[in-house]
Amino acid sequence: ETEKSPTESVQVLGVWLDSKLRWSAHVREVQRRTSSQMGALTRLTASTWGASFVRSRQLYSSIVRSSMTYAAPIWHQPAPSIAKAAGPATKLCTIQNKCLWTIAGAYKATPVESLETETFVPPIDLYLDKRCACYCQCTQDTPVQSYIIKQCNIVQRRIQGKRGRCTTPKPTQEELWKKWEAAREERQASRSERNQVLGDWKA
Repeated sequence: ETEKSPTESVQVLGVWLDSKLRWSAHVREVQRRTSSQMGALTRLTASTWGASFVRSRQLYSSIVRSSMTYAAPIWHQPAPSIAKAAGPATKLCTIQNKCLWTIAGAYKATPVESLETETFVPPIDLYLDKRCACYCQCTQDTPVQSYIIKQCNIVQRRIQGKRGRCTTPKPTQEELWKKWEAAREERQASRSERNQVLGDWKA
């Protein structure tokens, strides 16, 4: 007979879950897993020898970043503002920055924005937003999406009930996605209007 003691986190299909769904256990596992991958990337790439820029960027995109962003629609939530990353993405930014320094052969004092521009790699939070948006678009108006929303609401009510206090109900996942999509459409509309004004001015 096997006896299993309670643990603070559990792994389900490659995703580490904790009792409060704060994803701290999953982030720690990602950091541990990617540390060896970054070490291999550093040994294969250097500023004067090793893999070329194209090859090293391909290694990062296909191995390190894929490992970091595995199951992103589950644990990532788009930030309300595009100015700064939030949640687990803040700690993943550090991992990507170290990899970009290695790929570009740049100094550590090089600004991150310049590295992302020179290596053609988007910020990790925007990449995660894209992954989540693609998943949401694929599952929109399907039984899978309605089931996910229903289960998320059940878990949220249970967590609030265990806390034993009256708090302002947080927006559901569906409401957050709609808010994020509305903000993105607003930014796109303002960008199109700006481009039209610039075009008329140049003409």
